[in-house]
Amino acid sequence: MTMTQQQRTIIITGGNSGMGRAMAEAFAHSGVHIAIIGRDQNTLRETAEALAPHVAWYQEDVSQRQQVQTAVANIVQQRGHDDMIIMYWSLRIPMPDIPENSPQVSHDRTYQHRYR
Repeated sequence: MTMTQQQRTIIITGGNSGMGRAMAEAFAHSGVHIAIIGRDQNTLRETAEALAPHVAWYQEDVSQRQQVQTAVANIVQQRGHDDMIIMYWSLRIPMPDIPENSPQVSHDRTYQHRYR
């Protein structure tokens, strides 16, 4: 691992489960420092322990902009910088008049809330 890799800091919201955790695992295995932000203290702790020593966790509600901004500011203050911030999260919203099992519903939910 190069010195540059050791100094990198990547912040991942939702990094304690699903695709966010998969991204955290990939980056942690390359030796960079990962900061994961999420709501569930138990899965945050479990993820950080599984990926130690490269992961620190911060319990915040990623749907609350101010909480994320504060967490990122604290991480940057502790690490001196951030190299990348990955804002990854999703939520389920019922969509009336479209069958729940419709592929369009799944697609719309994914892109409406994850990639904005």
